[in-house]
Amino acid sequence: MNQTSLIYQYSHTEEFINGFTHLLGIILGFYISFALLSKAITSGQYGHIFSYLIYGASFIALFASSTFYHFTREPKLKMILKKVDHICIYIFIAATYTPIILIKFHSPWNPWLLILVWVLALAGSIYKLSAKNRNVFVSVGTYLAMGYVCMLAINPMLEVLDKTSFYLLLIGGISFSIGVVFYLLKKVPFSHSIWHLFVLAGTIFHYLSINSIVN
Repeated sequence: MNQTSLIYQYSHTEEFINGFTHLLGIILGFYISFALLSKAITSGQYGHIFSYLIYGASFIALFASSTFYHFTREPKLKMILKKVDHICIYIFIAATYTPIILIKFHSPWNPWLLILVWVLALAGSIYKLSAKNRNVFVSVGTYLAMGYVCMLAINPMLEVLDKTSFYLLLIGGISFSIGVVFYLLKKVPFSHSIWHLFVLAGTIFHYLSINSIVN
């Protein structure tokens, strides 16, 4: 099978909206990175700076790879960008955990949970690079599993997070989960654009949670 045939063919209008919705994410990523890093640099907290650099860079990379993928028309380049886009999802999920765990968690779970999510991100990235016919349900399943692996440390998490931070995290996770339904409904017009909007919403809620934790 030709690898380029594995790319679902959206209409030109759909692809424009797909790309535009995540172009907004790039702009949002720069704003969020600046906002978080400014606070961390002012306070001189190097651990915060490190975690925000990882989070901010992965945020921008996630939306940039998606935007370029949807705006690109050349089939071979589009196939490469699709892999990069999906790998960036794994990295971004792990990067979202990073500031929360490093800044707020102070328990025996701290290093192990952080190691676990980054190992899963690495494993998922290798899978995306090596598997020729990637199963969409395997990909989606691993994304969701990474997102909800925090449930392994639900008790320590409830002890250290205030209600606002916790509920913002939860709403963000629910937003991603609902969006997955539209991601799988590829034949429904503009379903992928709707998925993108849920991704944007989820990332905003998670940023607000991280910002609440810091404050």
